[in-house]
Amino acid sequence: MQTNNFIEATVCFLLRENNGNTEVLLAKKANKIGAGCWNGYGGKPEPQDSDIDDTCVREMYEESFVQIAKNDIEKVAVIKFINKIDNADDFRMRVHFYICRKWQGEAVSTKEMPHPTWFPINNLPTGEMQNADLHFVPLILSGKKVIGEFHYGISPDRKLLFQKVEEVHEL
Repeated sequence: MQTNNFIEATVCFLLRENNGNTEVLLAKKANKIGAGCWNGYGGKPEPQDSDIDDTCVREMYEESFVQIAKNDIEKVAVIKFINKIDNADDFRMRVHFYICRKWQGEAVSTKEMPHPTWFPINNLPTGEMQNADLHFVPLILSGKKVIGEFHYGISPDRKLLFQKVEEVHEL
């Protein structure tokens, strides 16, 4: 699905309480943008998805074998990413971020998302996350809703060139 030159995508974070601390499930992306970085689970819509929420539910299962339901996910952010491909072109994604506190099953390591690991939300592996994530993921994991936009430079360094994050009441 592509709208206004943006490819739509999802990322979902599972949250749990453990000994009075909130934890988030992250896995290391195996390929594409963000390979080698800790991230939530997600991807792009497929023809069978009726809406972006369906994409979130399907991708979570495909990448972790954890089952979630549409009525148990909460959209907490919409972030635009503009990635420079070369001096003329860029790759644009609008990513819908969700949290989920209720699910069935235990995450397993998959080809796309190996090494699922629970982290306290106040002790994220920031040195191994994408640069933009550091500016909004802690906010959404603490209960805020945000919109934002991030521009990355040309690979291989993908330097963060522009950032904007705004808290909102609704998405």
